[in-house]
Amino acid sequence: MITTIEISGEKNKAKFIKRLNRFEALAECGGETVLCHVANTGRMKELLVTGRDVVLRRAKNPDRKTKWDLIIAYTIDGVPVFLESVMANRLILKALKEGKLKEFQGWTDIKREAAYGNSRFDVRLSDSGLGSDGTVPPLASCFLEIKCVTLVQDGIAKFPDAPTERGTKHVLELMKAKAAGLSAAVIVVAQREDAKSFTPNRETDPVFSEAIATAAKAGVKVYAYRCSVTTGQISLLDRIPVHLDPAGLQGV
Repeated sequence: MITTIEISGEKNKAKFIKRLNRFEALAECGGETVLCHVANTGRMKELLVTGRDVVLRRAKNPDRKTKWDLIIAYTIDGVPVFLESVMANRLILKALKEGKLKEFQGWTDIKREAAYGNSRFDVRLSDSGLGSDGTVPPLASCFLEIKCVTLVQDGIAKFPDAPTERGTKHVLELMKAKAAGLSAAVIVVAQREDAKSFTPNRETDPVFSEAIATAAKAGVKVYAYRCSVTTGQISLLDRIPVHLDPAGLQGV
């Protein structure tokens, strides 16, 4: 286990009814139909199934239109999946600050939402410490883009589950950073424990899938992790293998 984040707040089990739009859904909780916020714009059609067990968390703001957040859904086999996409960033940031990701040890500064070119990446790692000769080298940076994954098929985590022009743009911008002599990486976080490997979802978004495979060939690193999920916490576990194209190109 790499790092853990507690899931606080009042939580209740419920039954999923239907999704109204990208951000709202209905669920049956305690005999009542309640309006829920969905903090993930992915399709998640294999998880958000009528009658499926879900977990709701009461909103902190009592005046909010959606009184509950839909935070966990269960697969047909009963595997809990954490749905909020921002959690992937929170887990990676916590692990970076704690120095628990060996692939990124040695960087001294961590900045969120860092701009480069025409994009804003999730994290910029930098190092302006003294070099081996005692001088201060030019600022070195590593840009990270973090992706949340909820879709797993036959043990394979897949991203995206809906076409993502923004995701493709970020990958291409990472390639530019790498070409400019900086470091760059995509980190994929499967927010469920049954993921055994990761591959881009070519059937859903062949453009993104081709872009990330090309970026890896150009030196952009691609890492994937899986998580364990309970109603009380989510933990970033171990790295899982990455397969980026049909020829078997590895992410690292």
